[in-house]
Amino acid sequence: MEHAETPSLIEGEVLWDVVDEHLDEAEFALESWRRALHSPLYTLDELARGPEARLFAHVDALLIHGKSVAGRLLVPELEAPDDPVFERSVAAALVLLAAGRWDIVWRALSSEVAVVRAAAAEGLVLAGPPEVDKAIASQLDPGCVGPPPGLRATLLELAFRRGLDLPDLLGALGSIEPGEAAAAAMAARVGDPARYLPALEPLLDHPDPCARDAALITGLCLGSTPTWRHCLALAANPARPEPLAMLLVALLGGPEQHAILTGHLTRKTHCTAALAALAWTGQAAVVPTLLPWLASGNPAVARLASFAFANLTGVSTSERPYASRERAQEEDALPDLEDDDLDADLLPCPEDDLPLPDVEAIEAHWKRHGGKLDARQRILAGVPWTLAACFDQMEHASLYVRRRLGLWLLVRSGGAARITGRAWSSALRDQVIRARSLTPRALTRWFGGW
Repeated sequence: MEHAETPSLIEGEVLWDVVDEHLDEAEFALESWRRALHSPLYTLDELARGPEARLFAHVDALLIHGKSVAGRLLVPELEAPDDPVFERSVAAALVLLAAGRWDIVWRALSSEVAVVRAAAAEGLVLAGPPEVDKAIASQLDPGCVGPPPGLRATLLELAFRRGLDLPDLLGALGSIEPGEAAAAAMAARVGDPARYLPALEPLLDHPDPCARDAALITGLCLGSTPTWRHCLALAANPARPEPLAMLLVALLGGPEQHAILTGHLTRKTHCTAALAALAWTGQAAVVPTLLPWLASGNPAVARLASFAFANLTGVSTSERPYASRERAQEEDALPDLEDDDLDADLLPCPEDDLPLPDVEAIEAHWKRHGGKLDARQRILAGVPWTLAACFDQMEHASLYVRRRLGLWLLVRSGGAARITGRAWSSALRDQVIRARSLTPRALTRWFGGW
């Protein structure tokens, strides 16, 4: 995020109502940007032109007002917020970083307020200057008195996300502090399997879900057969759906493992997670299993079945004639009060933006063209699932698609492809450009049929 030199205004010239509005709008733009990173409605280009451009504009507007705004409005968001809001604190951190005051944001890493600590870390990952890297390395230097465990977890994650050399992680993997164990488990994916797997695999049963998920992904990156068996067991769990494990089984497994997912379709508790995963099996043989779910009375199920059909076949079910305009209009109507779930989570999830299907049009298309797909190889959007196809989708398809392909590429490359989900669009694009240097030989032969 670059900023031109602009003259700052003296305090008497500041229109505080306007300044407050800029911070409010920066908070909203950042929230929109974070949601867009997971969304089926945004590509990288649309992210850059939309939420990201709006966020940068409001950061620049706040930057113009200089020290008076920093002292009265921004610093309090990181030092003594009355009612801390994560996105607002991140926005304040971004303006301070753009103004060269990384020291204020750095101090906020030690805040007693968890929201502020997380916001400061996010700002430093997104926009921290090179001086931050030196400060992180100094704090993690084995020869120095280390930071307290809570801060050490944050510094380990910062070091990993900023691509810095990492200290030995064995001690952190065995930490009693869940955040430190989770950060170390994430960072270990670029480490030595022989050194880290014995300490990593016990974290697969860690009580903290972040530590468990990080250990699961890293164990697969490092080629751990026990981790793969654990992943299969999680995915097959009939008592509770495990969406991450189910997605990993779809991405990495073969038809035998994919049967675990189709078997879950009859379980009401598992159906949506199973459909979300089946989109990534790359198997044309899965499509007939999806078709009955297009007509589900549950909109979430119908949407996911439609997306899975599109992701496998390449048919754009987000547009007519394959998207149902009439059903979408009905879905937008408010429910009757007696039918409304007042206790439901009102925050939308990315899948809510997927289109509802026109069942007859999709079924007719499959009847006419389904036989043309090659059942002998994995497919992605109707073409053979190759590295080139993966890279093209990551650059041009939605960010919802990109995140899942990034997970596939991360694991199949053994962690060599440094794919992260939270970064400016330019950095996300650079990740793919760098990954294009990989060849098929760089992909590990995975356990399930690749």
